[in-house]
Amino acid sequence: MTDMTSEQAAQRIFLLKQAIKEQEAEVKALSEQFFTARDLDTYIEGPFMVKVERNARFDAATAKANLTPEQFESILSLSPDSKKAKETLAPVDYQKAQKEFAPNVSITLPKED
Repeated sequence: MTDMTSEQAAQRIFLLKQAIKEQEAEVKALSEQFFTARDLDTYIEGPFMVKVERNARFDAATAKANLTPEQFESILSLSPDSKKAKETLAPVDYQKAQKEFAPNVSITLPKED
């Protein structure tokens, strides 16, 4: 890619991730300040089209609180559960149930004493 050392790459990754967090926080703040209180609709803002859409996700606790016991029971199912697998299986067997992905890379600044 470029003539960069691994130290420079680590610094660049660290700074980019920090910038992403700051930008995501700014996006959230601007969205809350200008758009989330609006009615669900599409708005034209200069050359931009802003869609304010419903953002609902299934939530088991909400379902249990709002559905009848019969309705709630009708949506229950048995499926493999990672937490239960980790608690139940021996580490060697739990590892057999895991899929490998690209390694996570975490870059931080060491704490100074």
